[in-house]
Amino acid sequence: MVVIISVGLIPIMNWAPLAIQTNIKVEQKTTVIFVAQEKIEDAKQRVLANLFSWTATGCNSESWTLGGVEGLTDICYDSSSLKNITVNAWHNESPAEVIAFNTKVARR
Repeated sequence: MVVIISVGLIPIMNWAPLAIQTNIKVEQKTTVIFVAQEKIEDAKQRVLANLFSWTATGCNSESWTLGGVEGLTDICYDSSSLKNITVNAWHNESPAEVIAFNTKVARR
């Protein structure tokens, strides 16, 4: 009887830490995605607010930290009518897992 119980408990004991670790990683990634999405929307609003003053070329970079998430926002002026916005974000506890969002804003 004890052998049957131990044979059933050992896989469950091995599975539990993996399930907890996976849950933590999923929560971190979800947080990073929502923060990165918020940052790219903020950058788009800033670009659209200055729609008719696009005279510069090159890139402007901004680093930020929000709720355990760090990131970098780049707004690049490719031409007089196109801007590329890139947001790279990562969680403080797993900086190797970077989430990247890219979008373009055009002046027509």
